[in-house]
Amino acid sequence: REAIENDLVVPFHYFGIKDSFLSYSEEDVKSKIGEIAKSMCSQENCDFIDEQIRIHRPSDSKLRCIGFCSTRFEAQNLASIFAEKGYGTAYVDSRTETGERLEIFRRLEQTDDPLSLVFAIDILNEGIDVPSINMVLFLRPTESSTIFIQQLGRGLRKYKGKQYLTV
Repeated sequence: REAIENDLVVPFHYFGIKDSFLSYSEEDVKSKIGEIAKSMCSQENCDFIDEQIRIHRPSDSKLRCIGFCSTRFEAQNLASIFAEKGYGTAYVDSRTETGERLEIFRRLEQTDDPLSLVFAIDILNEGIDVPSINMVLFLRPTESSTIFIQQLGRGLRKYKGKQYLTV
């Protein structure tokens, strides 16, 4: 809050959207993470996510979005599904080599590159700075307020022409 009040970061527009296709109850998350990941990648759920992106995305600039996922299966499959929907996509995880990660983030910043949506797992909580990010998708349950703040922070960096972050 202090960083926003002191104009150190951009403000954010947060949309807490009820996803009726998945259950995030405590027992489901702990015992059924694989089933939740499969449900996240269902056609019905992906259509819902796509609709929400289109409704809430910044209209005056290229979409530069990071989607935080629970599993590698989920990140890889969402990247594939959203590529079929016409988005430029990639996924990164802890196995993605540093050079490849940097290239993905460089491409995301480029106005003329079609890459617009990067799905991430077990990475990007800290230590990476891609100030042009204008949307963050929380596609995973997060019980840790520290991780939530770190992931939110990926998009709060100031960037030329960026008025706010959409979450």
